[in-house]
Amino acid sequence: MVRTRRFQRPVIILGAPRSGTSLMHRILRGLPGSVSTARESGEIWGPRTHPEHFEWRGEMAPGAVPEEEVAQIHRELARAALPAALWRRADASDVSARQREGGRIARLAAPAYRAVVRARGQLWRSTLKRRLVDKSVHNGLWTELLERCFPDARFVHIVREPEATLASMRDGWLDPDRFFTYKVPGGLGIPDYPHQHWNFPLPEGWESVRDAPLAVVVAFQWRRIQEGILGLESRVPRERFLRVRLEDLSMEPRRVLGEVAQFLNLEDGEGLRRYADGLPVVNARPTEYVQSGAGNPPIPADVLANLVPLAERLGYSEAGA
Repeated sequence: MVRTRRFQRPVIILGAPRSGTSLMHRILRGLPGSVSTARESGEIWGPRTHPEHFEWRGEMAPGAVPEEEVAQIHRELARAALPAALWRRADASDVSARQREGGRIARLAAPAYRAVVRARGQLWRSTLKRRLVDKSVHNGLWTELLERCFPDARFVHIVREPEATLASMRDGWLDPDRFFTYKVPGGLGIPDYPHQHWNFPLPEGWESVRDAPLAVVVAFQWRRIQEGILGLESRVPRERFLRVRLEDLSMEPRRVLGEVAQFLNLEDGEGLRRYADGLPVVNARPTEYVQSGAGNPPIPADVLANLVPLAERLGYSEAGA
């Protein structure tokens, strides 16, 4: 039997929402020989990991994924992915940043993107010969599916100081135009949140925080996502997993991007070095804004204290610094 063609050595970007995953995705999707979807690849993964398939316990990997289903996932990703040269042109004109300025611009750009995807989708067989760069903040909840689909993947886990990440996630919850994800059964009773849609990933056990303050909710999400990624790290060979701190990338981009190039076995790291003198704008709320006390109140100290052991495993001496 002839083995179905698959992506070889794909790059999977892992991380919690608002921690720098979009930044890393935007950098890596422009590497020569790569292909990538526009932002998150949730349209491919969602039908398989959606909580409605698991009695709304949360997002998770299906128990069994046959070979043909794995091949189908590769085909769907290939049909949705566009080449690095296109992303380099788009990023040079800062299309991604303009799309973030408002829902109207994003809606206007979406039909053009879909038209290009449809046209390129006919070339999916040749797309499989490229190196896939994939990113979804949801995939920390179902890493077993990633392992099953991509047994030779390289994983880049980007992390950010927890307090800044939680504050930015809370901002995302309060933005009614961008991040609504699920209308959960039974609704929500979050006292400092005026809507009923759950935002961002839905981890197993979410019912325990459905009536909790928003800071507690985002801390719960952050913890579950990081725990899932750490579990993946413990199962894959060390040479296939790299953790990058957003703060280090911001302060020493040349050094950090050099490490990423080495990790990905890039013969020529110029595709990454071009970002060393000017990183793209990202969704993540600036740490300086969090520390200034502007906007919403700070994340409560007791919430951060509960995250200290996990923060230390990710390279932070404490959850708030």
